[in-house]
Amino acid sequence: SGGNVTITLPPARQVLGHKCQIKKMTAANTLTVDADGTDTIDGSGTLAWSTQYQSMTVVSCFVAPNVAGWVIV
Repeated sequence: SGGNVTITLPPARQVLGHKCQIKKMTAANTLTVDADGTDTIDGSGTLAWSTQYQSMTVVSCFVAPNVAGWVIV
């Protein structure tokens, strides 16, 4: 409960095929997941939520020809 938290994902192109699982454990504050640089997460630069125990799994891959990013699975 020490304040909002931001997690920055690594550059998708450098970790193609990697999976990240993120879960918000506390009820207080907001958790923001930030894509690196121009990367996106399902088309968005960031995702944020404030619901306790909400989780998300993302995988790095090519989202368009020669464009890497993150997708929610």
